[in-house]
Amino acid sequence: MIDSTVLDVSVGEVSIPKGTATLIYSGNQVTARDLNVAYGLGAITGNVQLELDSQRLTGLLRGNDLFVADLVPQLPIVGKIGAEEVTLSGTISEPLLSGRMTGRDILVEGVELAGVVADLKVNGSQVQFENAVAKIGAGTVSASGMVGIASGTGRVEFAIENLPLDKLPVDQELVELAGEVDGEGIFETDATGAWVGSSTLRFEGTEVNDFDAGSGVLQVGIRDGLVTLSGGLSSLQGLVEVPEAIYGLESGDVRGELWVTNLEVAGVLRAASRQIRLPDIQSERVVRDLEGLVSAEIAFNKSGEDWRVDVRSLVGQKFESLGRQLGNIELQGVGSANEVTLAKLEWRIPAEEDGRESLATIKGDWKRSEESDFVSITGRFVEFDPYVLSLLAEDVPEFHADVNADFIVEGDTKNLVGQASAEVSGVQIRGEEGRLIDLPIEANLSGIEFANDQFDILGKLKFRGIEGDLVVMIPSPL
Repeated sequence: MIDSTVLDVSVGEVSIPKGTATLIYSGNQVTARDLNVAYGLGAITGNVQLELDSQRLTGLLRGNDLFVADLVPQLPIVGKIGAEEVTLSGTISEPLLSGRMTGRDILVEGVELAGVVADLKVNGSQVQFENAVAKIGAGTVSASGMVGIASGTGRVEFAIENLPLDKLPVDQELVELAGEVDGEGIFETDATGAWVGSSTLRFEGTEVNDFDAGSGVLQVGIRDGLVTLSGGLSSLQGLVEVPEAIYGLESGDVRGELWVTNLEVAGVLRAASRQIRLPDIQSERVVRDLEGLVSAEIAFNKSGEDWRVDVRSLVGQKFESLGRQLGNIELQGVGSANEVTLAKLEWRIPAEEDGRESLATIKGDWKRSEESDFVSITGRFVEFDPYVLSLLAEDVPEFHADVNADFIVEGDTKNLVGQASAEVSGVQIRGEEGRLIDLPIEANLSGIEFANDQFDILGKLKFRGIEGDLVVMIPSPL
């Protein structure tokens, strides 16, 4: 009988910094009694027998406070595991450990796992696990597979049941999630050692900051260094679809499409409410109270430092805010870091009382170069009532008018020039008794020019049937 200590021993691909035991020699067999092997910050204890001629091992062991990171450092898992009874078999060069593991204080990418159990086999070069189960809140995750201890290669099959979304690792100060997800998937390493696979996730009752995103299915895959996402969610507050989105793991490049149908603007703003920060209080009130429906098809692409967003179609309907009807919007355009093309912006505003529908159309371009920022914008107002713009300011007296105008603005952003013509009629103000009062004033502004930070206005002004010429020069307020 010998009390012994060993240091820095390697068994297969497993390194053991220190081990102690009482050794008993009996013919062809050596028994290590009261074995205590340091493994990372934990320990393995028990009794082991070795047949000298065959190098065969047998024994019963116990794992105490073993850290997952010491077993499989390639996986993003922290926490402790233990095992009451582990069977040792195999040989010195290829030992095999098998037993039931239990875990505590387990975190995977910030997600806390409770009630972790799994049947494990460790053969020196890889860890196999079966019947692995963990509780996440009221949900359950089950898995089986194998992972190479040193190589990081392997295969994992998993299933998710009733996983609460509020347990996912998101910034709770910005996003509050509710709902549940079920799903399953298989991921494994290919011939190059890269992880590939796919999973199906089914969402129920999804909410983002009290926005009802609803239910739906998402497909997630990994192959050739690319993560793919497709699927959609729908509710009474609209439909959101991602036909396909692709993310490059190494490059960080992203491309894909986003489709939305009859999505409630108020719900989207609630979902993004903690990110909305506008410098003007009244503008923030308008945005936060905005309601309406949006349908859109948008493509996006980011490659390196370059990005591009293509708004193929965006239609907003039944917009209103702070009790005011804001009408419908149609938008088409393309944008990047150095160039924007607004192919179409059409804003139709319903009439106030007995007035007419207002229409504003704008299109234009902006391009940045090393020397300058060039802008070209053209627009038209048809029976446009400027009172709708007063929503952006507090305590503005109510006034109305019919404005018909055409304008063009172009040039370097530091030296813009522009031309316009306009007709103004139907001017009204709200009287003290609450009735609209007609003002006998009309304007025909045939020549409006902007250059050198100054507006020059030429035209005719009519008041109570008396007409006169109008010549005005106004410095730019900007």
